[in-house]
Amino acid sequence: MCLKDKEVIVTTRKGYILNPNLDWNIDFVELQKAYNQINEGAELLDEKEFKIARKIFRLYQGRFYASPSQLHWILQKQEVFRQMYVKTMMRTSCYLYTQKRYDEMMLMNYQAVLIEPFNEGLHYYYMKGLVATRNYREALKYYDELNDIFLSELGTGLSKRFKQLYDIIIADHAKEENKDMETIMRELSNRDQQNQGFFCSYEIFKYFYELLLKMSVRNEQNYYLIMLQFSDGTLDYEKVGVDFDRVKRLVSSCLRSNDLFTRTSETQLLLLVDCQTEENAHLIIQRISNKFYSIFRKKNYRMNYSVHKAELDRNR
Repeated sequence: MCLKDKEVIVTTRKGYILNPNLDWNIDFVELQKAYNQINEGAELLDEKEFKIARKIFRLYQGRFYASPSQLHWILQKQEVFRQMYVKTMMRTSCYLYTQKRYDEMMLMNYQAVLIEPFNEGLHYYYMKGLVATRNYREALKYYDELNDIFLSELGTGLSKRFKQLYDIIIADHAKEENKDMETIMRELSNRDQQNQGFFCSYEIFKYFYELLLKMSVRNEQNYYLIMLQFSDGTLDYEKVGVDFDRVKRLVSSCLRSNDLFTRTSETQLLLLVDCQTEENAHLIIQRISNKFYSIFRKKNYRMNYSVHKAELDRNR
């Protein structure tokens, strides 16, 4: 249609409207129509509804444009359509998963999380797809990276259902085909930065904690937990969060290869170090502190710490 010499916006008693004498194809109207169509039947989509859901997936682009005077109204509308999109994507993922169309599901999930990066459900189905296609290593890596992102940006890790999925990954991974000893030795010894501390997810940290402390009783070793909390001078944790990858690398370089550490919040690290006395643990803290303040001196960052002897609950 040529719009030359045609009024696109017309004035009415109620204000400005799109010219009703012209034919319009408006994306959010089409999205609402499609959403209503797939919400008339059962919760689980069928193939016909799946094709309609793909239209919603194609139409939704995330945030709406809004001028300052329209912001409140637009944000309300934006949230309504966001909920439509997320609900549709979850139903679509469930449908594709039950149909064992894992690659198709993961492709849609991957594109969806670019728009909604902190929707846990979309990540969950992506990980389920990795497990179903036996991409165990990629699934474990995805879990660790995602948990770090959620800690960094939201201050909280992933929910319990991810932990349950993580356990399934570990169990299924153990069922893979047999490997010869040469392959196993090569994989076990091929770790980057072997002279530095070992960083892992909090879930893995808890497994190591229990294992090492059980061994320490027999070997008469002592372990200490060190909690490091980082902030800037005004206790603004968001500022130091920007540089937290550098902080993590700094701490790792100050630890020995048999020391573990993990991230427990946006700007908090937990260390498990092999030390006979608490004084030895303080030497490690001093080493980290000196390096930390030499690197971040101009940014006015601060590091607080606490030390506790690591022990198992003997009542368990």
